[in-house]
Amino acid sequence: MHGSTALYEAAHNGNEEVMGKLLKGGAKICTKERLAASILCQAIYDGNVIILRRLLKAGINIDAVDYYKRAALHIAAAEGNVITRITQRLR
Repeated sequence: MHGSTALYEAAHNGNEEVMGKLLKGGAKICTKERLAASILCQAIYDGNVIILRRLLKAGINIDAVDYYKRAALHIAAAEGNVITRITQRLR
């Protein structure tokens, strides 16, 4: 419902145990590119490193772009925060 998946919900809500089981079972975060971009851009804008790491661990598309063709790394660079280094390392 609303484009969400069990893996996304586990990552977003910090349930590492459920995330691990879902990933072990082959689960994927099957979100549309624009939604993935929006989620990642918001996490970066908010400076939420924890949720960003969880989402990347869960396999969200780090290169997803929004309607304006902005990716999470664009927002990180514009914000000038530490997340720029994290996203570059995880690419």
